[in-house]
Amino acid sequence: MYRQCEGVSLSGELAEAFAEGTRNEDASILTLGQRIANWHFYNRDGKLRDSWFANRSLDVIFAKRNAELETLLAAKTRDSEQIYERAGRVLHYIQDMSVPAHVVPVYHAKLPLLGGGDPFDAYQPNALTKPSWSPAGCQELRLMVAVDPGFPKALLDATAQSTLQRIGQLGGIEGGDGWERYWIYPSSNRSEADKGWGSYPENGCEFVADETAPGCKSRERLDALFALQYRDVLWNSVRMLIYLERRLAQEK
Repeated sequence: MYRQCEGVSLSGELAEAFAEGTRNEDASILTLGQRIANWHFYNRDGKLRDSWFANRSLDVIFAKRNAELETLLAAKTRDSEQIYERAGRVLHYIQDMSVPAHVVPVYHAKLPLLGGGDPFDAYQPNALTKPSWSPAGCQELRLMVAVDPGFPKALLDATAQSTLQRIGQLGGIEGGDGWERYWIYPSSNRSEADKGWGSYPENGCEFVADETAPGCKSRERLDALFALQYRDVLWNSVRMLIYLERRLAQEK
């Protein structure tokens, strides 16, 4: 999508470095230790409490990855592939904010070679098409991208808030009703709620296409929410690429 923007270019090598960083932050065996010590959950209301062995929110690791990106951008001799790879790692956490269980947050584990995860992550919609795109749409996104180092964190927070709004946890919007059958906050378990967690409700619904329990959403409703979140993942990828483009031009 980014390559359809006017006046931009992105080599295959840089595109792969960007994608590789996004993948490796979650799926590489080399990051297993980091994943165990740094969980990828949004620190909603600042209530997630760290344990003696792990940072339960993404706050520490996200700040670290963003600082690493800043160091690469400020270097006298810049390595473009390293910059795009590190930006992909930063993007990974922003993309996670489109997964409701990462934002509510509801504890789930997904580790390299060990499996696990949240049903939303594994959901397969009937048909998923890329959102319509045009140079005008790219220009609109470009106007929303700041060039200061705080932009990635602002984008992460905005994406998290958008997800919470869509599932009716920020006062609700049209179409946001009923998602408490899938994710609730605070957790119904008092000890978990005190630690800042939400939960999957007891006797609730699972985000899967063949769920037929009373009160669960139709396949069309699941597809519609998933499509909105997928759109955000794509648009945020473009926003990060625009951010890199502008930062690199600024630092010349």
